[in-house]
Amino acid sequence: MNLRIVLIAVLFTGLFSGACSDLAAAEKTKVVFISGTPSHGRMHHEHRAGNMILAKALNDSGLKIEAELVPHYGYPKDTSILQDADTVVIFCTGHRGHVLNPHLDEFDALMKKGTGVVMIHWATEAEKGEPGQK
Repeated sequence: MNLRIVLIAVLFTGLFSGACSDLAAAEKTKVVFISGTPSHGRMHHEHRAGNMILAKALNDSGLKIEAELVPHYGYPKDTSILQDADTVVIFCTGHRGHVLNPHLDEFDALMKKGTGVVMIHWATEAEKGEPGQK
C-alpha cells in the first residue's frame, strides 16, 4: 500500500512540476509538504505523519527529488521554503479548516509561476466563494 502512495506522489510530482520536464537535469526537484492540524483526535487523520512517510519515501527512492516537510502544522511561517519549490503537497482538512484559506493570493501567485500542487484527502474540498474560485 505504501508503495502505491509513493508511486502516485511521484506521478503527480512529474505531472504537475515544471522542473520535471527535463529529467536529465542535475538539480533535484523540490517537493514541499504542508500538513494540516489534527482534526479527528489522536491517531486519526494524521496529516503530518502521512506527509512524513511520503517525504521519506521520496527521499529514499533514489529519484532526483528533495522532499522537505514544513517543520510545523499549517502554512509555513517562513515562506522562503516555498520560493524554489517545484511542487507543494498539501494534506489537510478542507473547507473552512483548509491551510490555504488565509494565504490564497500568495499561493495563487506560486501556482501562476509554475509551482505544481497536489492536494491529499480533504485538502481537495474548498469553501464556496473566493477559496473555491481560486
